[in-house]
Amino acid sequence: MGINVCYLGNISYFCIVKQIYIYLTALFLLSAATLKASGGEGAEYDSLRVSLLTCSPHDEVYSLYGHTAIRVENKSSGEDFVINYGVFSFDKPFFLLRFVFGLTDYEMGILPYDIFLREYAYYGSSVTEQEIAFTTEEKLRFMAAAAENYREPNRVYRYNYFYDNCTTRARDIIVGAVEGMVVYNDSVPEGLTFRKMIHSKTENNPWARLGNDLLLGVGADRQLTLSEMQFLPQEMLVSADSAYILLDNGEKRRLVSRTTTLLKERGGERQEKTVEPVWVGGAILLLTMMLSFVEWRKKWYLWWYDTLLFLLCGLCGIILTAMIFSQHPTVSLNAQILLFNPLLLVYGIIGVRKFRKGDVHWFWLLEILMLCLLLVVFSFEIQWIDPSVRLLTLSLLLRSALKIRYRKEMTE
Repeated sequence: MGINVCYLGNISYFCIVKQIYIYLTALFLLSAATLKASGGEGAEYDSLRVSLLTCSPHDEVYSLYGHTAIRVENKSSGEDFVINYGVFSFDKPFFLLRFVFGLTDYEMGILPYDIFLREYAYYGSSVTEQEIAFTTEEKLRFMAAAAENYREPNRVYRYNYFYDNCTTRARDIIVGAVEGMVVYNDSVPEGLTFRKMIHSKTENNPWARLGNDLLLGVGADRQLTLSEMQFLPQEMLVSADSAYILLDNGEKRRLVSRTTTLLKERGGERQEKTVEPVWVGGAILLLTMMLSFVEWRKKWYLWWYDTLLFLLCGLCGIILTAMIFSQHPTVSLNAQILLFNPLLLVYGIIGVRKFRKGDVHWFWLLEILMLCLLLVVFSFEIQWIDPSVRLLTLSLLLRSALKIRYRKEMTE
């Protein structure tokens, strides 16, 4: 839900134009704040139009969930630019690592409307414009708030995917300028969660969906409020379309005065069929069953297979353990750490070594208990677990149960 300022398709001159235009539009925004502070009438702002722009996703990973920005058009002066709270750069040191740990800084950027529209036309995305029914006084208040946002260091903010992103920032500055209260007519469906909303946007990208599901914990599976639901651009578009402004005297007026489709979505090329995570999980379970059968018939112990599984889950466990310290509010409590546990790199290997010597370590029983607990968490809908992860859980559960069965045979 952002825009990479240093790469816009084949618009090679973007960064240069952006720097010049930022300087000019910053002066315009600051003049708005000055006029507001000096008590000016603001008559020229009658020709000002403020609109919410909602852009559909395209093929870039950062755009899977769409994007929201604000268009400001002054018909009398000819100025037409876009306020964008989703500006970032992949070139910053440790960008991905900082993003995972909730330490990514986004910033408010200003760019010409035609360049903004050209990028989404290049990618084939749709762009919908919703003109906000501001009064002149509300336009002045909005411009003053935008100018204050654009000052250093206010333009930079700590990005949070669910609670503080390009969509929520655009919503909040518009709602904050309204004289009265914004009331939304839509409602939150029963059982709607952050995870379900993300799933709706990653249906065609199963590996991105798996990555999200691995990192998101229990907090992503609770019932959402209406305000929380608006973190996605498309949901904010629907909410704004149904909203009205309730004044102190009881009068009402619609928040959006006009909706226009600036760009229609252009169908992209058909995506090639890829190997889905659930197929991989199923293949691992099938392989586990086959190897376990060979062990039983041949009286072998394929220790390398258990070692490989523990290394895989243990290394993933290091990531989930590190996420406990992430600033993202929905990742610190994650039941999948019962499967992806860094202790497997120690006790799992010890358990394998002892079993090779004919001794069944207590670790195997503990592993069974943890894996069963993970399946219980999923069964009671405390946390969603991806099907591929459930299949992997069954694989480790089978391997651990066979060790307990072996100990029973030794004591009989």
